[in-house]
Formats: sequence, structure tokens, C-alpha cells
Amino acid sequence: MSKRETEDYLRRDPDKFIRTLTPEDLSARRCSSPQAYLEMAVASASDFTDEEKKKIKFLISKISQYSFTWVFAKAYYEEGLPHTRQHIIFLSKPCNIRTLIHERVHVWQKKTGMRVMSPEYTQISIPGVARMRTNPDTNDGKIWSKNGVICGKFYNSSRPKSIMDCHQYERHPLEEEAYQIALTYGGGA
Repeated sequence: MSKRETEDYLRRDPDKFIRTLTPEDLSARRCSSPQAYLEMAVASASDFTDEEKKKIKFLISKISQYSFTWVFAKAYYEEGLPHTRQHIIFLSKPCNIRTLIHERVHVWQKKTGMRVMSPEYTQISIPGVARMRTNPDTNDGKIWSKNGVICGKFYNSSRPKSIMDCHQYERHPLEEEAYQIALTYGGGA
């Protein structure tokens, strides 16, 4: 996607990711409101350089055995971490094969749902889990546990200083699936 297409996408917030951030999420992102974060995200959009495009195309040629479409956008928000929003993989810079596979799995999950669900995972009903970090890759609207232990990332305080100011007891099943598939098919890359 071009810078302008990325800006337009972020401004629309079609998956409502930014509009649904909690007060803890906003603190971690150093913003006072979803609108302020939206403006920061839009301002972070840029075009990939020719060299970055070349590197991404090279990596895709190494792993893409199937004829599916890859859509990339360049923006530096979410602390620059690679992530997905709907069918789009957001990168702040080119990455490695394993990361591309991991993010592609998240796109696939958003389209088809999880496929490799371990019986250790169960959906649980806990209203308003305190301090749970909102992640665009795992924002499935469900609370999960693995062998009775809650999954996901949780902020270390009610006023986190970054999105990495958190801990996790167990990986969210969408993350676990993406990590396992990337590890299997991404080799040591």
C-alpha cells in the first residue's frame, strides 16, 4: 500500500482496533484518547523504499508456494511491531521470513479462524479482564485459558509505560498457532 492508502486505512479504522483501546492501552501508547492515537498512527504512515520493496519481494519468493495475495503497509505505530489489521500486514521495516509467515498466519486466521486448536485451550467467560493488552493480532473478542491458566498479555500496572510493559501467563491461541507454523515453515530465518 502507498503512504496515502495506509493513511486512509488507518483513518477509517475499519476493524475498530483503535476505537476500542482501553485506558491502559492508551497509557501504554502514550495517548490521551483513541482519536489522539489514531492521529499518531496516521502520521506514522510512509511509503516503502525501493530497497525495502525488493527485500520483501525476495522473502515472499522464498516462502510463497501458494497464489494468495500479500498486502503490506508501512507505519510506525504499535511501537513498530509487525502486526495485522484485517488482510493487511503492517511493518515499520522489512523483517525476516519467520516474521512474514507469522503475520501471514494472522491474516489467514482473520479470514478462516483458527485451524490447529490444541485441546488444552478453552474459551472462558470472565467479564472485563483487568489490564489485558489489546493486540490487533489476537483481538478475537474471546477470553481463552490453557490448562486453566488465562491466556494473553497483561499490563504490569494500570498506567503502563509502553505496550511491552506487560507479562503473559500463556500465549493466546492465535499467537501460539502463528508461532508454531512460523517455526515449522520459517526455519532458522
